[in-house]
Amino acid sequence: MPTQPIAMLTMLSPVWLMGLAAAVGLPVAAHLLSRVRYRQVAFPATRFVEQAVVETAQVNRPRHLWLMLLRILALACVVFAFTRPQWEAAAATPATTDGEALVIILDASASMRRTERGATLFDQARRRAIAAIESLEPARDTAVVILADRSPRMLLPEPTANRALLRERLAQAECTYETADLAGAVALAQAVLQDQGRAGRILVISDGQATRRSAEHLADHAPGVAITEHRVGAELADNVAVHLVDVSPYPPVLGREATLSVELIHFGQTAKPITLHAEGAGDRASLSLTLQPGAATTQTVTLTPTQLGTQAVRVWIDTGDVFDLDDEAGVVVETAFAREVHLFSDAALGEDTTASRIALALAPRRDDAAAVRVQRDEPHLLASSPEPSPVTLGCWVLTGIEQLPGEIEGAMRRHLEAGGGVVWVVDTPAARRVAQGLAFSGLRFSDASVSDAVVTAVRFDHSVLAVFEGPARASLVGQRLAGVADAQESDTAEVLMRSADGRPILALQRVGRGRLIIVNADLTPSKTDFASQPAFVAWVNELVAFAAPGPLLPLPLHPGDPLPQSLMNQHTLRPPDHGNTAHDSDNRIAAPGLYQGLDADGNLVAGVYAQLDPAESNFTQAPEIHAPPSSLDVQGGVSSLTHAGGRRPIELWPICIVGALLFVGLESLSLMSFARRGGGA
Repeated sequence: MPTQPIAMLTMLSPVWLMGLAAAVGLPVAAHLLSRVRYRQVAFPATRFVEQAVVETAQVNRPRHLWLMLLRILALACVVFAFTRPQWEAAAATPATTDGEALVIILDASASMRRTERGATLFDQARRRAIAAIESLEPARDTAVVILADRSPRMLLPEPTANRALLRERLAQAECTYETADLAGAVALAQAVLQDQGRAGRILVISDGQATRRSAEHLADHAPGVAITEHRVGAELADNVAVHLVDVSPYPPVLGREATLSVELIHFGQTAKPITLHAEGAGDRASLSLTLQPGAATTQTVTLTPTQLGTQAVRVWIDTGDVFDLDDEAGVVVETAFAREVHLFSDAALGEDTTASRIALALAPRRDDAAAVRVQRDEPHLLASSPEPSPVTLGCWVLTGIEQLPGEIEGAMRRHLEAGGGVVWVVDTPAARRVAQGLAFSGLRFSDASVSDAVVTAVRFDHSVLAVFEGPARASLVGQRLAGVADAQESDTAEVLMRSADGRPILALQRVGRGRLIIVNADLTPSKTDFASQPAFVAWVNELVAFAAPGPLLPLPLHPGDPLPQSLMNQHTLRPPDHGNTAHDSDNRIAAPGLYQGLDADGNLVAGVYAQLDPAESNFTQAPEIHAPPSSLDVQGGVSSLTHAGGRRPIELWPICIVGALLFVGLESLSLMSFARRGGGA
């Protein structure tokens, strides 16, 4: 039967008890010091006065003591209120002749692999679990151990009193590279205790990472059960984590720079110098920088692929911090042979038109060594383009189109949002009408009139035009262009080139991940000599390269995720080298790093880079768990948990303030009463 609740008086600020002693002592001391001492002088004529003084003192002394007592009590109530007293009934742990059931939750996440004082945190937690098991009474108590990773599981199928067997299973348990589902582990422990139908408690042994849970949240998963936590490891602050965010263009193109965006997070409290390295597809690069305390920054490094096919690209840092499992990231990519450019035009490529000049600028060579693969398509195919895919996704170039299909807006939006690009030379009335009606167009054309214009303002600080230096830059400024229409840019558009009278000539609009670049000019060679100048080749190539960043980098896989089928279908699967850990029997990723699928000749044909869950990099600790138990009512072998000791404690300080006011009021009434009776108050 459960024991009766025990009434408890607690104080949140007990240091104010010193003030309580002063509140009682100071009035008494003041009363004693204020007593007047008289020198006795014999004077017969005043013997009646002396007798009256004695009689008066006999009357006033009780009154003075009463007033002093009221003042002491009022002051004591005020000071006692500052201690924040609380009254609560804490139910004792249910007592039962069947003994106790102990559930130990052992954190087996990747952060428990860091070493402290010559042992991993997981080894320290294992020793603490064994000590808790040894403290039980074998004849009455039972225990069960739950290993908490992504899928919490019991080391034994049911609670047992066999301490030797539990020690053996604990010795065989291994820490994983996964994140820990502590909330699921607590819910599993609650279910185990309910099945036992006896008094029980939960002990969580963890490093207490705040990014995975909060103490209050975990306690909610086991209402009515006593939960305590034992912490292992200090709150370490010196750790830098690296995450590969993006590769642009994706997939990379042979011979063209690929930009790697890398997020660096410094969980430390002092500035830390690091060196960021990148390697893959036959190229290497490095970058040195200093991370400020608590910094989360994105840095970029560039690689120029020189190898075709399936390539592993990795980034890593040299920091020497306490946790090196998050110091490397990467991705497996298919390096493309050339950029795909689809040229939509009504003009034939054999004629001296804008389309033919653009095709020549993009792919001057007709052999397979061209960096860009240009394919001419009919304009009506714009509306029937296939769904975007990483293989076919590229850049569309539109020029010299007299009639555009009505479904072009939907097809263009899908292409842009997926990461494709559009370079649109708006050089016909039909093109201006369609561009005017696009919801995501960067320019709004005000009328159909066009005229020549001179380029006077160029954004050379923008990345798409930053390559122009010297004579090439001078050839853009002052260039005369034909067919420039009056237009207004939208609020979200960037104007990169503008005429002397303020008309936008080159505008950039971002749509999803892709970019729409509108050229408000007619570049026909018969109307302008711009297409014949050397700067035109670089200008077109930069526009096409910038317009299509490619699709998003695939989401990284984490330990515990299933291995992709593309790896399982290969001749050989080579996991990362982390001691004896490779991949477990159900074909799941067990450790961070590069998983390679090799063919019969040992060539890399498929792969995936697994990263730690980002939550494992932050060692900031949450408040410790301490949930009071509840009464356990066992009926018919089924446990029913009811809250008996989990009530919110009663705050007593308002009662103290009310008491102080009552004592002050009683003192005032006493003084008034003494005055009416002539007591000299």
